[in-house]
Amino acid sequence: MNGQMLACLALGIILLVGPAGAQIPDDIKINADQWVTAGSGGAVPVTVQVLNDGDPVGGIIVDLAVDSAYGCLSPARVVTENDTNSTSYGSATVYFTPGTRSGTATITAMVVHAELAEPLTESAEQRIDHATPDAVADLWYDPEVTVGETTEIVVQMVDCYGNIVDSRNATENVEFMVGAPAGFVVGGSCMDEASVPVDAVGNATVTLRVDRAAGENLVWIQPPAPVKSTCISITGAADGAPTDITCKVVPTEASVPANGK
Repeated sequence: MNGQMLACLALGIILLVGPAGAQIPDDIKINADQWVTAGSGGAVPVTVQVLNDGDPVGGIIVDLAVDSAYGCLSPARVVTENDTNSTSYGSATVYFTPGTRSGTATITAMVVHAELAEPLTESAEQRIDHATPDAVADLWYDPEVTVGETTEIVVQMVDCYGNIVDSRNATENVEFMVGAPAGFVVGGSCMDEASVPVDAVGNATVTLRVDRAAGENLVWIQPPAPVKSTCISITGAADGAPTDITCKVVPTEASVPANGK
């Protein structure tokens, strides 16, 4: 077999096998692990990686999308790094810029390939925190409570965009104060001051035990600055069920004749 025939045979084998290292993508990974603040204008990186059997694949076009109510991605189409000597081989980076809505944005990545029967897709959650507290949105409490009993006071705040101030990321506290002998139930104690964090749905809830004497209980509420403080009045009502009867003669020195009349 001469050299020309060997060369033709080698070329045929190459054409049958295809380009060395050609891989068909079978997985996508998205990394969107950084918090971002609503309305901040600050962009955070989102990394997408295309894989084949766990190995990175370079030179692949990836299209990304997100609900515009939460923000935008730039660029919306990327090509994974094709330099095998690069530490980012098989990966690409886009940037997410938040809008004014807090919550969780779903970022979707899609790869279309000639060897795939249908597009390859994957998604990740981009977390968006609320902005600085701006106002008290709701304040719930019972204006009248039986003396000596307990009642809950609930404060909910919003930022300047109307997003609920919750505890999904950083946690804000609301300060409460009341005049003794009324107090806030904290653990097994009754305190005249309480610092209460907001919960996952944005409620700062404190339990007040009103004075045992009938009358007004003034509660001072101070949310985080710059939200203004407020004061509420809860009346202690003497409307509980009777538990005892005491008899008393007034005046004590009085007397009446024992004549049956």
